[in-house]
Amino acid sequence: MVIDCIMKRQRLLAKALMEELCAEKDIDYDAFMMDTYREKMNNIMSLIGKMF
Repeated sequence: MVIDCIMKRQRLLAKALMEELCAEKDIDYDAFMMDTYREKMNNIMSLIGKMF
């Protein structure tokens, strides 16, 4: 329970930091996160493809 609360707080702090950094660099946070997610998924699919 305590670890869950700590992890949730860490995720919120990391998100707030990323939002602040994106705002500082004039980057759309939502678009940045979608692009990062898309890139991560492409890498995972590539790894799966190499396994077979």
